[in-house]
Amino acid sequence: MNKNKRAILVVSFGTSYEQSLKDCIE
Repeated sequence: MNKNKRAILVVSFGTSYEQSLKDCIE
């Protein structure tokens, strides 16, 4: 359960990080 929670956190962080990267490029 703890591992699953961490995976969700990593995915959500990666998504927001990717979005901020796109914002920087544009």
